[in-house]
Formats: sequence, structure tokens, C-alpha cells
Amino acid sequence: MKELKSSLLSYENTNVLVLDDEISIAEFIALFLESKGTNVVVANNKEQLLEKSMATSSLIFSSLI
Repeated sequence: MKELKSSLLSYENTNVLVLDDEISIAEFIALFLESKGTNVVVANNKEQLLEKSMATSSLIFSSLI
């Protein structure tokens, strides 16, 4: 049963863009995701978001509204 849960929550080879205006929070989330095998790009404002989102991202985390 544990193997099934861990395989469903696999982050490996996933591209994620983390967007947060607080650099330390964005870096903390990025470090966690990278430790799980995720490819992470960090953006701290909408200009960086537009620039960096040109690369393929499977998932975007954002606290900016």
C-alpha cells in the first residue's frame, strides 16, 4: 500500500514554476521540490513569470493575486 501512495505522489521529471514575491519562501518551496526530483524554476514577479514561463512548466505555484 505504501508503494502505491508513493508512486502516485511522484514529482520526478515534473517541471514546476514557483512564483512568490517573497524570495525566501519561493526558494524554500523550490528546495523541497528539488529534493523530490522536480525540475524547478523560480520567479519573484510577473515580469520574471512571463519570461520564465516560456519554458514548459507542468505546474505553477503562486501566492500572487
